[in-house]
Amino acid sequence: ICLLTGPNMGGKSTYLRQNALIVIMAQMGCFVPVDYAKIGLVDKLFSRIGASDDLANDQSTFMIEMAETSIILSQATEKSLVIVDEVGRGTSAAEGLSIASAVIEYFHFVIKCRTLFATHFHELYSMNQNLNSILAMTTQIIQNIDRELIFAHKVIPGVANYSYAIQIAQLAGLPKFVIDRSEEIVKNQKSIYQQ
Repeated sequence: ICLLTGPNMGGKSTYLRQNALIVIMAQMGCFVPVDYAKIGLVDKLFSRIGASDDLANDQSTFMIEMAETSIILSQATEKSLVIVDEVGRGTSAAEGLSIASAVIEYFHFVIKCRTLFATHFHELYSMNQNLNSILAMTTQIIQNIDRELIFAHKVIPGVANYSYAIQIAQLAGLPKFVIDRSEEIVKNQKSIYQQ
């Protein structure tokens, strides 16, 4: 299980899709754009990426996310490849983190399939680091002296311990008041948690 952490725009979803495409190409006997790959046979490819809803049929974004996850957990086999992007984001942080961790444990203990699991929940690594199938990877981000983010678009070993959400919000054009106030609130929350 590759647990991939990093901020939005860091390339996590692209990395998942790229690897799924490489597996499909290799299965077909096509050229694969890598120096070396040991892939093996894959019986099924499952993908849980993106956010959507179907409100006309009373299906929230979170319900669709859970339904898609349920299909994967009930149909994947040991020979499957699963790519998962952000399980548990459509609810409270505590419950979402709990669901995401339990899904990782299910992949590890029950299905035992190859899994690429992208998340902003960097806590998932510490919660699951005792599982011998966990490989921690992160998208490389460089922050210069002016606090500007540089996306290296590289996946490296490790865990992102910061999401850079406020910096991404600033890049998206949120007003300075919102950015400044967000930074104040985060600092206050961190001091409360440290007490």
